[in-house]
Amino acid sequence: MRQKLINMSPILIVVLCIAVACVALTEAGIALGTGKVFYVDSGVSTEGNGTSWSRAKDTLDEAVNLCTASRGDVIFVAQGHSETMGAAADEVDIDKHGITILGFGTGTLRPTFDYTDDTSKAFVIDADNVTIINCVFNANILDVNDGIYIKAGSTDCAIIDCSFTVTLPGTDEFHESIQSVGAASDRLTIKGCIFSIDRPPAVGIRHNFGSLQEIIVNRIIHT
Repeated sequence: MRQKLINMSPILIVVLCIAVACVALTEAGIALGTGKVFYVDSGVSTEGNGTSWSRAKDTLDEAVNLCTASRGDVIFVAQGHSETMGAAADEVDIDKHGITILGFGTGTLRPTFDYTDDTSKAFVIDADNVTIINCVFNANILDVNDGIYIKAGSTDCAIIDCSFTVTLPGTDEFHESIQSVGAASDRLTIKGCIFSIDRPPAVGIRHNFGSLQEIIVNRIIHT
């Protein structure tokens, strides 16, 4: 599929991607706004400026750095994209308000963030109105502290149709797949997510329920 996309004209690729994204975002209850679109693909032949699939950035954090806060920017992450996580804090730091991150692909072809080390807060949300759709977060080592860490004061965030998996059931784990324990992280939405949890002390979501109007919809726990 990726080869077919590369052989298509750049304009047609953009039109097709936007059409697919509009459907996905609409189904998730999110309107595609007036912001810019940036592209991420770890399999890109030559990393570019992030403005098309053929010029994609090869890490998500680089694409986040291209965004402008509160403009409504969208980041498309390619099917088959993979990043190794956990060596350092803030490897992915989503620190721009209003970003939507949309993963392409289904099943094992969804964008995957593979945790091979246990450093806390490797994938961080540190802004308001951030949405992450259709990505996989995989614990590939014993005792990963957190898959997604939402910092205090990051309001109106949403994690939709994501999976939190393990490489070796019974051995590898996230202590908290999603951690949001800081004050004033209001109106957090978790929708249609799958959590692989098969031994304590692992939990799917650790949330500060002193925050206002948390919304957890269709939470699916796989044990």
